[in-house]
Amino acid sequence: MQQKKLYLILPILILIFCYFTPVDDYALADDMNDSVADYFDSMGDAEKPDQTDKNSQSSADEASDTNSSVGITAWDVIKTIFALLFVVALLYIVLKWLQKKNDRYPSSQVLKNLGGTNLGPNRSVQLVKVGDSILVIGVGEDVQLLKEISDDEEVKNIIEQYNEKMDHMLQPKDIVSKVLERRKKTDKQESESAPLQQQFKQQLDMAVKQRREVFNHELEKGFTEE
Repeated sequence: MQQKKLYLILPILILIFCYFTPVDDYALADDMNDSVADYFDSMGDAEKPDQTDKNSQSSADEASDTNSSVGITAWDVIKTIFALLFVVALLYIVLKWLQKKNDRYPSSQVLKNLGGTNLGPNRSVQLVKVGDSILVIGVGEDVQLLKEISDDEEVKNIIEQYNEKMDHMLQPKDIVSKVLERRKKTDKQESESAPLQQQFKQQLDMAVKQRREVFNHELEKGFTEE
């Protein structure tokens, strides 16, 4: 249920991030075209040297102003960083609020999946909280009850471990680390695929070269026999 709510919240956060991200519009092409046109007009006006100097100076000033206005300033970078931090903080607050809301209404948590582990294809063991007890269920071709944990102390320890795991997953540093880990994994796959492609190309070139040498040798042999 939390994942479904998260999928609905993420697009909103992305829109907020895009809204706070600075976007500046520049008309570089028009300004440069105007500067070039003014420059040629000033060069063509040979009868007015003073005016030519003024136009050239104004064109240079305009070009320098345009170059200084184009680019990303330090303030834009700072605003982008603050917008990113705001989105991460807002995401963390929303996830914590959802978790507290679910814990606040125990009636909706009569049945709760505490996780499990896979034992093979279509086979797993799941922990399901039912009321004040925890059931260990085996899921395969059918569902079987393996064990019922009713000891209060053991149930409490399992619930605490589950809550600690959920809190750790909701930490902003954990979210950022997952994003960075996924990025590193993608970069690693790309770096590994590049040598394979290069090696394949080298082998292909070598095979073509060998075939060409054999063909030339057979061709020369045929000429000598004639």
